[in-house]
Amino acid sequence: MTKKAWAKLIILLVVLVLALIVIFQNIQPTAFAILFWRPEIPLTLIILASFLLGLVGGIVIKARLGRTRGK
Repeated sequence: MTKKAWAKLIILLVVLVLALIVIFQNIQPTAFAILFWRPEIPLTLIILASFLLGLVGGIVIKARLGRTRGK
């Protein structure tokens, strides 16, 4: 692996560990509203879902930008 690849891996691991620390410190149930639905779920799941949506969104955007720049 190159130095750049190692740096990316280390940054990813640090972000993942920090996200897990925040998630596990917030396990109390929380109510939130989605239109007329008001579920009460642990804040952990809300944070985890937000993190995963952001991660997937970033990967998709990077892939699309890389594909358009390569043409």
